[in-house]
Amino acid sequence: MAWTPWRKIGDRIAWYVDHCLRIPVCYELSLASPYDQAEPEVVFVGAAISEASELERFDKGEHPCQAQAEQAIANDLAVYYRARGAPSLEQAQAFRDEVLAERDGLAWLS
Repeated sequence: MAWTPWRKIGDRIAWYVDHCLRIPVCYELSLASPYDQAEPEVVFVGAAISEASELERFDKGEHPCQAQAEQAIANDLAVYYRARGAPSLEQAQAFRDEVLAERDGLAWLS
């Protein structure tokens, strides 16, 4: 599967966590202006059993990157998200590991 387009999942107004995939995913979080996401900065790469369950963690304040995301939002940035579906969680995790191997480093721990 290909990456989904970037979509805003959080800003100073709310967390936007509806319309989620219900399959295992590798996903990226990025930061950009809430008005223009021309050059999003990828800060986290993860894998999850489903997009819905992972994004619900943001809505509940339980995501491992919650503090960093809220700090970015307080600094007038928005949190963006994109995902790539996988047939299983193990394959999503393997894809995450491939993506991480291609990156020099990320601002937030993965």
